[in-house]
Amino acid sequence: MPTETILDLVNRADISRLPRASKATISNIIGAGYGSLSQLANVEPDKLYTDFYTYGKSIGKNLKLGNEIENSYRIARIIPQLVISSPKSK
Repeated sequence: MPTETILDLVNRADISRLPRASKATISNIIGAGYGSLSQLANVEPDKLYTDFYTYGKSIGKNLKLGNEIENSYRIARIIPQLVISSPKSK
């Protein structure tokens, strides 16, 4: 299996471990462009809001930052990054 596929699956598993994050919330986080905890942790709150709203609009939903997304963002900022991708690992 390609390294990129494995890393994608690991990142999705990490996101799914966020407390109280539903399947829909996880899909929305990933759909908004945050496919890893590292990406989620390192975004500015205003950009996260804009990206989340833009993604919601693209799928015909009025998504707003709520407790699940805000908590996921806060938690991603404080937990350690466990998997680090390497450009050499291809």
